[in-house]
Amino acid sequence: AGTYSNIIRILKPLVITDEELEEGLSILEKGLRDLEEVP
Repeated sequence: AGTYSNIIRILKPLVITDEELEEGLSILEKGLRDLEEVP
């Protein structure tokens, strides 16, 4: 989605609850943290 495909776009549904949004962002955060640990 960027010049070098280095952008993550997050499009949430209009009917998402705060809890669902927080859960999704937590999953994304964990995944990104796990990537930092990969040599």
